[in-house]
Amino acid sequence: MNKEELIKNLESLYVDYYDGLYNDEQLKLMLKKLYLKVNIDASEWSELILDAQWKYATEEDYKQKRQQIAFESQNERGGVMFFCKCGGFLLVKDVEEYPSNLDGSEKLYYERKCSATCSVCGHEYENLAFD
Repeated sequence: MNKEELIKNLESLYVDYYDGLYNDEQLKLMLKKLYLKVNIDASEWSELILDAQWKYATEEDYKQKRQQIAFESQNERGGVMFFCKCGGFLLVKDVEEYPSNLDGSEKLYYERKCSATCSVCGHEYENLAFD
């Protein structure tokens, strides 16, 4: 599959997802299958995913996303997405396991840590808030 076909497949998946044809789990499964079919590095894959997600976004969508990112970067715990100082996305490598003595409700309040690597510059981060 060439890059243009991959881009069209990704865009099609996201259009169908946004139209309600797939739920989150189905989308993840299809993206995983597609990723395993192509020979592409993780940083390029991430960029293609973002392009496909935002292809039909409006300027207002971009404005809201920029505001969300700015808000999350000011929050000491971070946000839904991690960003490197260079602007690249942080790819989570390892997530701390829950202590075995915690029950289900205690796990809800336990703040795990993770390590991540920047998809652009390769900088490694440790002890980031995950939950």
